Amino acid sequence: MAVKRLCSILLVVSLAVVARATCPAHCTATSNNAAWPCRYHSNGCQVTVAANPARVGAADVNVAVISPYSGGLGELMTMVEPAIAAAAQDVENSNFLPGFRMNLFLGDSKCSVPGATQATIETLATSPTKHALLADSCSAACEAMNDATQFFNVLQVSPGCISESLSDSARYPYFTRMAPSYRFNVQTLYEFTKLMGFQRVGIVVGYRSINTLGVDFLTSLMRDDVAEGRYNWTVLFTAQITSTGNIEDAQSAAEEIERKDSRINIMGLYQTEGAMFLCQTHGRNLLSPSYTFMIASGWWNPSFILERSGASDCPCTVTELHRAAYGVIAADRGPMLNTQDVHGLSGRSFADIYGNYTEECLSFGNGTGVCNHQWAGYFYDGVWLIASILHAFLTDGNRSVADLATPAARQALEALSLQVDFAGTTGRVRQFSSPDLEGDRDGVILLRQAGGPPESTFNQLAYRTETGILFQTDVVWSPDSAHRISCSSGTCDLVNGFRPADRSSSCPDGRVWINEQGCSECPQGEFASNQMAQCEPCSIGSFASATGSASCQLCSAGRYSSVARASSCANCPT
Repeated sequence: MAVKRLCSILLVVSLAVVARATCPAHCTATSNNAAWPCRYHSNGCQVTVAANPARVGAADVNVAVISPYSGGLGELMTMVEPAIAAAAQDVENSNFLPGFRMNLFLGDSKCSVPGATQATIETLATSPTKHALLADSCSAACEAMNDATQFFNVLQVSPGCISESLSDSARYPYFTRMAPSYRFNVQTLYEFTKLMGFQRVGIVVGYRSINTLGVDFLTSLMRDDVAEGRYNWTVLFTAQITSTGNIEDAQSAAEEIERKDSRINIMGLYQTEGAMFLCQTHGRNLLSPSYTFMIASGWWNPSFILERSGASDCPCTVTELHRAAYGVIAADRGPMLNTQDVHGLSGRSFADIYGNYTEECLSFGNGTGVCNHQWAGYFYDGVWLIASILHAFLTDGNRSVADLATPAARQALEALSLQVDFAGTTGRVRQFSSPDLEGDRDGVILLRQAGGPPESTFNQLAYRTETGILFQTDVVWSPDSAHRISCSSGTCDLVNGFRPADRSSSCPDGRVWINEQGCSECPQGEFASNQMAQCEPCSIGSFASATGSASCQLCSAGRYSSVARASSCANCPT
């Protein structure tokens, strides 16, 4: 497959050299979806900076920045452009790259393999020569771009791709990630689940590879715990939603929750399938705090309730879907930090970077702009990562621009990327080189919890770093204020707080508790009542003809049963 893609790229490179990578003329990343002129289209899609007089006559070092202006992530680039521009200006004003000026050129990957391939070729094959690539935010697009960049001898730094497969340096050489892979999202949710003491879980997974791989990693962690006696997990079931709009699969998964009495359920679903599934749980009254749902992998927008309610495969109203989602916990990439700590390269405080970004993104569209703090920091840090690598190669290595864009330079830049270690707006920025984490990066993972208004339902619950989970606010499981755990101090009061049970508190008559199955009906010929630990057989002379019997009946006159566990009586012989 990779060879075919590379051959296709070769065929179109000669055509692409006359094309220009373009950013859109009009952008709609506004609160009312109104179209406004995009920031940099009139400037040839080059990010504008105020020139530093100290760089007069400096040699140009050019970086292509490609991510979606359209497609599955919407107008992500419009939302993060202020962070890209801020980083470019900060580099311009810094002591990094003396004698050089770093220029940034923007392009649209459309969050697709064809779009990413075209944008990469158009950008790298046209003048001016590009010396590095900051791209992409969609994992499949990242993979396609990496194939294309091999013809141009540039290092690819990805601000947002989280597929673990991209850590395979043999398949995807000269690739450096900014966002930690999905393994860290899964690890964070796994740690949270153990912190809450949940042991019995159900799993609902989607059809996308990142969902299935994430769930595979989660279950491997659980299996290791059980095998080594560290934690007693029970995975009650794994149900799959095999395609978008597959209501039957969503119904089946909800039915399995009821059948197995699965009170804690982990989803590997994107919001399209996830909202459809939650709508089905609402119809069965599987609501928090009696039933808890968590998202291990898959992106959900803060406004997913408004986006999905009323759809043909999600017929819940806004109110119904909001109630179904209440208390849902999701593990995602960490947002821009907003503290007084200082960025390790730019020297600015995180609060200053955060505040300026927020002001600039909101100002778009005459004050109707939309911000994305969960993505913007990775672009800001990504620009700085490239600047620091280029500084080490050019300045510290006493090289010129002519030494870039060669096989040797690309290899050297990748080696330098493994040495970078700085405090960024997204946490500690460093690439792991150990065998189990090779090609991944450190950073901050955010735990979000649904409970806000439908237009922005997720609240920031906790940050997870290499030192553990630091809570920002209380864990709130349902609209009832009593269903919460006090965590505002940074740690949770698990002794006095409310924690959902991972099993039924009691079974109705006719059923007994089986850990792997929940409250299970007694078979014919047996009964249970008053929370009996196991079903008991009917004694001789009695019977239970139905499953789930709370008691046995005596045989009527003229009938008998001569064995225990009888499901019926026979006529007495004449």
